Amino acid sequence: YHHINTHFDSVQRLYTHSKFFITTVSVINPALLSITSNTRGETYLGLFWVVWTLQIVVSLVTAYVTFFKWDKKYFVYMVYRQRVEQEIWMYLELTGKYSIVHPLNEAELLLMHTTNQTKLRHLLMRLESLYRKIQESDYTIENTEHSEHEHGGVTDTDARDGKRMRQKLMAHKIDIL
Repeated sequence: YHHINTHFDSVQRLYTHSKFFITTVSVINPALLSITSNTRGETYLGLFWVVWTLQIVVSLVTAYVTFFKWDKKYFVYMVYRQRVEQEIWMYLELTGKYSIVHPLNEAELLLMHTTNQTKLRHLLMRLESLYRKIQESDYTIENTEHSEHEHGGVTDTDARDGKRMRQKLMAHKIDIL
């Protein structure tokens, strides 16, 4: 949970600040240009260079957001953070799948109900599974920059998870051989 929370916090901060800056400057720039209509005055020239500089900075921030994929990472980490929190709360409250008595668990059969102790292993396996999925999602996000022709028609966006993507790439490599 610490890994997801740490990454989510940093990506959330970068994503929200960059989006706020881009949106604010996109609204302010036209307003600055419309302040004066005298194109020969010093005020207009100063405002022109301020707007020009702000547009360059907006372009750079947009390029950073795209290059580092802060937008995609923000939404992925947000979803996985919610899933982990939901899983932990279901375990603590023994609701959902944690309330079901497993027929092969002798302790649960004797008590005829579940306990946190009897479902701890299930929780840890589920958290490990979620951690693997977020690692695969991270890998997929980081490698979506490759074009379709570089993979011979296999794109990362076609693959919904890392396993399916690896299978397609292996099939493509076998076809080449």
